[in-house]
Amino acid sequence: MASSSLVTIVLPVHNGERYLGSSMQSCLEQTYRNLELIIVDDASTDATPDIIKSYAALDSRVVTVRHDINKGLPTALNTGFSLASGQYLTWTSHDNLYRVTAIAEMVHVLETEHNLGMVHANYSDINDEGELLGQSVWVGYSPDTLVWTNIMGPCFLYRREVYETIGEYDPSLILAEDYDYWFRVSQHFSIGFLDKDLYLYRRHDDSLTSQKQMRIAVMTEKVIVRNIEVVPRLPLKSRLLAYRRLEVLAHQQKATLRRAKYRLMAAVIARLQWLSTRGVRRRITAALGQIKHT
Repeated sequence: MASSSLVTIVLPVHNGERYLGSSMQSCLEQTYRNLELIIVDDASTDATPDIIKSYAALDSRVVTVRHDINKGLPTALNTGFSLASGQYLTWTSHDNLYRVTAIAEMVHVLETEHNLGMVHANYSDINDEGELLGQSVWVGYSPDTLVWTNIMGPCFLYRREVYETIGEYDPSLILAEDYDYWFRVSQHFSIGFLDKDLYLYRRHDDSLTSQKQMRIAVMTEKVIVRNIEVVPRLPLKSRLLAYRRLEVLAHQQKATLRRAKYRLMAAVIARLQWLSTRGVRRRITAALGQIKHT
């Protein structure tokens, strides 16, 4: 039986006239019809407001809100979700596209796997002109993969309970606000992976500029440090990967002292991991010896 649960898609945008129409259309043309599309115009100065108005006039599922000043992505997301009515929630970017069955397939996962709080799916990359660059290959969420990279990707859906438990995106972590959010989600909810290509992520020519990559490295380091400190039972393997990732990030920023600190922490944890494993082996050997002599 088809689900009747309402899905909210939040779409924040700032000066997105080139791609916004296509992105909105990909949301509204979903095979899953029971959805609302909340567009948050973050003080655009181009034709974005006119594009939003034209779509809102044609489809009652479009909800619009506008910031008078540009507040950045995390705050725009928070504005959108504060207005959301859906039982299931997600957000997308103004230059990316859903494949037509994306929402339906993710809803199906959450409707059938009640232990999951969130599901994320595979996707493909496209260029500025919309030409396919290839499919991204993900292995799905695990504590180890999350500490090493933002494994969730851009295609996901989570229950309202997640939003009510986790709260808002952190405006101080712009460029890594989603990464921080997934860390927080993972501390309270199970996360599933749908290995289907359900989304098109646009890779821009200027998206990998050295200046932007440096800002991302700074924010990513903050996110990892913050979250490994608040997860006391993070497995040793995951903690080791986290410090190795921090060492890489510090190296990117040419932060020699922090890099040395993270390298030392990784070495200490690797030693603890080895001792722990050695202790287990000794207990197994002793137990086998007792069995042999009974």
